[in-house]
Amino acid sequence: CVCVGDGKINKSINKQNSWYEKIQEHKHETSESGADEENNYVPVDAKELCGRLFHTCYMGTKNSSKDTQRRASALAKDIGCYHYEANIDTLVESLMQLFITITGKTPKFKAFGGTSNENLALQNIQVLQTFFFFFFFKSHFDLC
Repeated sequence: CVCVGDGKINKSINKQNSWYEKIQEHKHETSESGADEENNYVPVDAKELCGRLFHTCYMGTKNSSKDTQRRASALAKDIGCYHYEANIDTLVESLMQLFITITGKTPKFKAFGGTSNENLALQNIQVLQTFFFFFFFKSHFDLC
C-alpha cells in the first residue's frame, strides 16, 4: 500500500522530463509547514523526495509469508519512505464470521481442501480488507 496525496506523483518521475521540472511541478506536495524555507525546498535525490511523499504499509495476515513482509520493508527502506506494518487478521476474521453467520458455510483455502472458487474468494477478502484499511488511513492520515 502506498499513500500519495492525490496520485499525481505516479506520472512524475519519467526519463523524458528533467528532474528540476518535476520538483517544481510537485513542490506544493512536499511542503509540510508552508514556511518559506519549505516552499523553496528542493530534494537532493529521488530517495529524499520519496521520503517526503510516500508512506507504505505492509498489511499481513496469518497466511502471509515472512518473505513478502521482508521485501515490503526492504522496498520502503530503498526508496526512503515511512513504513508501517499491520496485522489485519482481525479485519479478515470479522468478515469471515459475518459470512459464516449469514450462509452457514465456512470457505477454505484450496491447500486445506477448499475449491478454486473458495480459494479466490478468501484471497479477495484479504485484498478488499487492505483497500479498506488503506482508504481509512489515507483519509485520517493527518491524525497519525
